[in-house]
Amino acid sequence: MFEKFTSENFEGFHQRYKGTYGHFTRKGKQTLVRLIEVTRREVKFEDADKMGYILNADSDEEGTGFTFLPLRCSYHNVKEGGPLLIGRVPARQYSRGICDKNTYIATLNGGRLPVDFTTLTSLFSNNPTPLEMYKRLVENIDSPTSLFKYPAGVAISPQFALDVVANHIYCFGQVIGSCKWAVDKDKFIIKLNDVGLWGQEVRDALRRSELKGEVK
Repeated sequence: MFEKFTSENFEGFHQRYKGTYGHFTRKGKQTLVRLIEVTRREVKFEDADKMGYILNADSDEEGTGFTFLPLRCSYHNVKEGGPLLIGRVPARQYSRGICDKNTYIATLNGGRLPVDFTTLTSLFSNNPTPLEMYKRLVENIDSPTSLFKYPAGVAISPQFALDVVANHIYCFGQVIGSCKWAVDKDKFIIKLNDVGLWGQEVRDALRRSELKGEVK
């Protein structure tokens, strides 16, 4: 969500966004930044290279403002391998966007990653499609030189992910069944703990992701 900054709303802006990550937007260009300070007159940001940006209050410059990164629990396929799960940590001090106080980012096996520029760039930049991740898995999973940075698998939707090492299917971090390759690796064999509860959603996710799977 894009927001202008005014002197009248600076206190609310400070409460919602101090310490959060988002995009500093000017003249159509977006830069990933972290909001570091808010006063009545200006907002100060910093990018991954420690370069500073300033958003002046009540600026009439068209298209200049801050676009915060919304925090929705979801899986993301990433170029380094994955997928990764992002979710919200309950926090006493409410922040509207993504920050290290209210956000967790986890691998398939539950390992936590820092909420920083490197991880967020992986999550939100040029994400492979489920089909692209599947093809990469087929090409690399049996190779001793496999370059997967995170536990190997594929997010078939924001809700579901398949782990081809531990042979699990997850729903938002919860194991809901088993998953394995078919013999020729042309599809996944998925056995759900409760097929009545999850079966249709998993089938729909596979279909939308253009992947083949047998769900039972």
